Amino acid sequence: MALSLDNLPAIIAEALDIPCEGVTESASMDLTEKWDSAASMTIILQVEEAYGVTFEAEEIVECTSLVKIRNILKQHGVVSA
Repeated sequence: MALSLDNLPAIIAEALDIPCEGVTESASMDLTEKWDSAASMTIILQVEEAYGVTFEAEEIVECTSLVKIRNILKQHGVVSA
């Protein structure tokens, strides 16, 4: 069974090594303490692996928040539970 978008906060939290509660709808590079450029690459790799997608370079640049990553995943056909 494929992961739903509902799993995204947990994946981001794991990549950032923070509690899942720390990844809210407003989570982003600007507002989340451990989310820097290096962590962003870890998030992208873990999201790609978890959802079986490959982001294009243009999409990777846009992966700066939970909301933006969710929207990109939707474009790849990932849906909520």
